[in-house]
Amino acid sequence: MTKTKIDEVKEILARRIEEGAYAPGQRLPSERELAEEMKTSRPTIRAALLRLQSENKVDIVPRSGVYVRFSTTKVTVGSASSLLFLTGPVGNQQTESMQVRENREPYAYAFTRYSEPPTLRAAGKEIGEKLNIGPEVEVWHCRGVHVVSQVPFRVFDSYYPASLLKGWRKEGDEEIIPASRWLRDNKGMRPSRAVERLNVRMPTAEEAAALRIARSQPVLEMDRWMWAKDSKKKEILCEYSRIVFNASLHQFVYEYPLREFDG
Repeated sequence: MTKTKIDEVKEILARRIEEGAYAPGQRLPSERELAEEMKTSRPTIRAALLRLQSENKVDIVPRSGVYVRFSTTKVTVGSASSLLFLTGPVGNQQTESMQVRENREPYAYAFTRYSEPPTLRAAGKEIGEKLNIGPEVEVWHCRGVHVVSQVPFRVFDSYYPASLLKGWRKEGDEEIIPASRWLRDNKGMRPSRAVERLNVRMPTAEEAAALRIARSQPVLEMDRWMWAKDSKKKEILCEYSRIVFNASLHQFVYEYPLREFDG
């Protein structure tokens, strides 16, 4: 197949990045400068840069420029760490327990950047249904981004019943203690179970900006429910999170038993 000018420009820029001509974190020349150097149009340069961004080689930052990404490996979700059990009906049939193993690399949560301080609000209809509480019941809402090696891997919105977190936040607090750690240290509640549901879709404009990806690059959306057991071994639904992953920076591994007539 004949290469297009976009292919040629993308290969040249990718080679420069791989050979270190453009170092991690370095701002690339402007579209105009690259167009003049390579004797092509700015739309061609822009298309090549979008391809490089979709391959996680550069970040296109609006009103700032194009920067070489710091090299990162994919985060693996699904290998040999804590076991999660997903059970429940699919259609009109009840499935057997599906074992999902989750293993994040040691640096997978190198930094959490909160978009805003945690807020106390009424659950509302949607979140109330997710947490099995009334819409008027108060919840704590946390929103932020998980960043690894200066690359945003995922954005999240987490919700916790306020009744479980009395004393967690005080007016004027600057440090944000993770709610799960606070529940463990102050209520003796330890995680016992999680259920996750994955969906593939296109990002919103806000998500694309936070993850530094193109609107045309798919993301993975995960609904996650977390239960914890208190000191009396009672299991309580303590968290619902909606997490949006940069799909190209994650891989998911699932293990589950097969019955003899499966496949």
